[in-house]
Amino acid sequence: MTDALRFLHDDWDIRIRGDSAELGYTSIVIVPGNWTGIWTVRAELKRVGGEWKIAGTRTHQTHETVGGQLVKLDSTYWAKKDGTVTEAKDDSAKLDALTDARRYREAFELGRKVIAGEKATGEDWFNYSKAALNLGATAEAVKGAKKAHELIPKLAPLPPWAK
Repeated sequence: MTDALRFLHDDWDIRIRGDSAELGYTSIVIVPGNWTGIWTVRAELKRVGGEWKIAGTRTHQTHETVGGQLVKLDSTYWAKKDGTVTEAKDDSAKLDALTDARRYREAFELGRKVIAGEKATGEDWFNYSKAALNLGATAEAVKGAKKAHELIPKLAPLPPWAK
């Protein structure tokens, strides 16, 4: 099963301080032949009634595959993404750039305007859906995913959460 999606976890670290603890690890997601992403993960734990409970989590993506190369997602990388937003020539291009820069609040707000227009493309709907999903606006994410799939079924397969 060489083409299966893989999740790997490494660099485990746990620090216990009385009834609280911090669990840390590195998480790697591999989509064979397509994409790899690396995250650092931290979970705050609390002991409640003799059991450990997750009190909060924080993930931070540190790398991803871009054009076949693993790229570090550092301040230089994000500055380039922000520059693309600034250079966008129209609202559709800006929506794409905002989504790519993971500026989801701005993308969601601009996306509302873009999809309301008669010239909205499948990519516009896809970007709107992605922004909505990342903001927890599930109904809007489903609506956007369905419309993107309707307009470009080969490029925007309908995700299971939108069915």
